[in-house]
Amino acid sequence: MVKNVPFKFLYIVLVVGITLLTACSQDEGFGGNSEIKGELMERVYNEDRSVLLSETPAKAEDIYIMFGNNTVVDDKVETSYTGDFKFSYLWPGEYTIFYLSDDTSDNSKPKMEIMKQVTLGKNESLDLGSLYTYKIKDWDQGSSAINGVLIERIYNDDLSILLSESPAKAQDIFIMLGDNTSFNDKVETSYNGQFEFNNIWGGDYTIYYMSDDTADISQPDVEIKQTLSLSNNTTVQLDTMYTYKIKEWNEGSATIRGKVMVTNYKNSSTYPNLVIKDITPAQEQEIYITYGNHTFYDDRIRTQDDGTFEFRNLIKGTYRIFVYSEDVTGGTANIVKEVFATITEDGQYVELSNISIEKL
Repeated sequence: MVKNVPFKFLYIVLVVGITLLTACSQDEGFGGNSEIKGELMERVYNEDRSVLLSETPAKAEDIYIMFGNNTVVDDKVETSYTGDFKFSYLWPGEYTIFYLSDDTSDNSKPKMEIMKQVTLGKNESLDLGSLYTYKIKDWDQGSSAINGVLIERIYNDDLSILLSESPAKAQDIFIMLGDNTSFNDKVETSYNGQFEFNNIWGGDYTIYYMSDDTADISQPDVEIKQTLSLSNNTTVQLDTMYTYKIKEWNEGSATIRGKVMVTNYKNSSTYPNLVIKDITPAQEQEIYITYGNHTFYDDRIRTQDDGTFEFRNLIKGTYRIFVYSEDVTGGTANIVKEVFATITEDGQYVELSNISIEKL
């Protein structure tokens, strides 16, 4: 015979039954009193993994957990701003913790999984310590910069005269990272010679540009290089750099103009009692120009019908202008009549005094 059961006892039995049914329905491994915790740090490397660019807490990264031999994810949590994470209410057993990372062995591959297998005891708080995820960044995905100014110095062919100095406009500036043998990037200087490489990582860099070879002007252009070590989150202002250009004597903008007059003598007269027949412009007379210390004349032109001549497109420097005249004394076949002119400014116009020659 069943005695009356108090309502309070029936309520306790019902609650315990529901609790047991709920526990049986939970995922395997979850519902206990143990936990797994740790912190995830992000290590950022340059593209060839030679330089550790930064190490900081990995924020808002997914951390996954699997129980026992499960092949699907049982749960995941997201790291905090300090990189910390925790899985709570776990039963004892075998667990696999994993997260995603750049593949440090091959940049071309997608993300790889980094796994850690652990054994968790009853009522245990297992601290995994610091775990690491990796990120490979190109050299131009950083937060540093290199600035500079390039000035162009133009010289004459023997480097004795600085013809001009001005900002090097539209000049290519190249940058190489580390031990690279080819440039990573190039920029072009602005109208005032300035240039900048932005958003780059710290590391060892080589900055270079092309210039005329001042040691041997017969050689092609040479590279002028500057190396530096750059820290993260910094901007480096380079000292003023110089590129050089060698100009030939006729690559300027100045002009030397003059006139050659010829004194003709009567055939009936003889030296030293020569009688002038007339003085006229020297037509089609060859006249020569020599720049600086050149050992041979640089150009030869002929005078116009009015005896005038012009040498154009001249650079700064001293010029020797000469013409051959008959030796009316009979001593030699010809004598040299010469004048000198100095160009001191671009675009300068020099008018010479008349050059006089004689003919019998």
